[in-house]
Amino acid sequence: MNNTARLFLLFLFFLFIGVGSGKISLADTTEDQLKSLQEQQKVYEDKIASLQSQKKTLQNQISLMDSQINITQIKIEQAKTQIVLNEAELEKLTSDIGLVSSKIDTLGQTLDRQKSIFAGRANAFYRSSAVTPLDLVLGGQDFSYFIDRLKYLQVFELQDSKYLLQMEDTQQAFQSQKIVLGDKKDQVQVLKDQIEATKKNLEAYNQSLQTQRAEKQNLLQATASDENRYQQLLAQVIAEQAAIQRFVNLQGGASLLSNQTFCDGWGCYYNQRDSSWGAKPLGSSTLSVAEYGCLVSSSAMIASHYQKGLNPADIAANPAAFFSPDSSTAYLWKDITVNGVRILRVSLSPTTASIDSELAAGRPVIVGLYRGPAHFVVLKSGSGGNYVMDDPFVENGHDISFTSKYPLSAITEVERVTVN
Repeated sequence: MNNTARLFLLFLFFLFIGVGSGKISLADTTEDQLKSLQEQQKVYEDKIASLQSQKKTLQNQISLMDSQINITQIKIEQAKTQIVLNEAELEKLTSDIGLVSSKIDTLGQTLDRQKSIFAGRANAFYRSSAVTPLDLVLGGQDFSYFIDRLKYLQVFELQDSKYLLQMEDTQQAFQSQKIVLGDKKDQVQVLKDQIEATKKNLEAYNQSLQTQRAEKQNLLQATASDENRYQQLLAQVIAEQAAIQRFVNLQGGASLLSNQTFCDGWGCYYNQRDSSWGAKPLGSSTLSVAEYGCLVSSSAMIASHYQKGLNPADIAANPAAFFSPDSSTAYLWKDITVNGVRILRVSLSPTTASIDSELAAGRPVIVGLYRGPAHFVVLKSGSGGNYVMDDPFVENGHDISFTSKYPLSAITEVERVTVN
């Protein structure tokens, strides 16, 4: 084999082995990180399960919240690590596709040149093999010269034929690899979609982390880190929930309604049983707005009176607005911030005098009814016991007389509501 052929095969060798020889240097590291994070997450999940089975105490509640916060932080790190891994894989895959395409083009051009050389040799061999005695006489060449030349060309023909077959095999191998990498172009889009989805998850985890930290801060403020206060709050939550359930049962249940929202110059009436949000849970609990969302709906109505664009679904979707020692309870904090709107409820004396004073100042109030309280409504106007209310439970319960539904003696709580 001549030097040109050897050099060309050497070129093919390095061209072929160069494809796909790269390796993601950080793949092993990121995968190890993911595995470690998953193990940490399992530890906290087991801790949460253990805490949930124990007696509810402030310390347990704080430990539970801390474990949930730690899990969310782990999920954030998992998402970041997965993004790094996917982006590295995407970069390598894109590079490989471009590299192979370029090398296949180069190989094709080189094969075309080499085939041209082979064709020239074949033509020379044909002319030499077709020599006649007259050519020998007129050419003045020794017969042995033509014989040697013919043998030389025959050797080249055999080598070139073998070499050409090798090049064609190599080209086919590259074409096959190009098909494989062509299929991987679909994987590029898959990776891009995965990266985008993970980034969205990362954003959700960050929001969840902020909410969880706010939940913990609200609990610490409400209890002043005191176990007795926590137990009192827990008892209040359980009693209020039981009272609301009794009220709903007496009303025949909380079936969903349609087209209940009504807005005018005062603001908007929201019914807790409206199908737009009635089936949604309160915070992180399993309690529905339709059954237990009277206070949530009343708060949203007063927010609308102050021209804030909140509805019951907005409040219900914010776990930080609730105290939920477990999934079966949800207590709306008196001081909440939802979508940048702060709603502060302050308890007043449960008397008509307190109500009249607030309404005279143009401030609607939320009143709690019966022991618990078992229900909450908004008083919009009136005085001396003659009040106009928005009842979030009654179908089309806007602008109706309070005493047409409830006795004044049913009022057990009055709250001033500040919205800003």
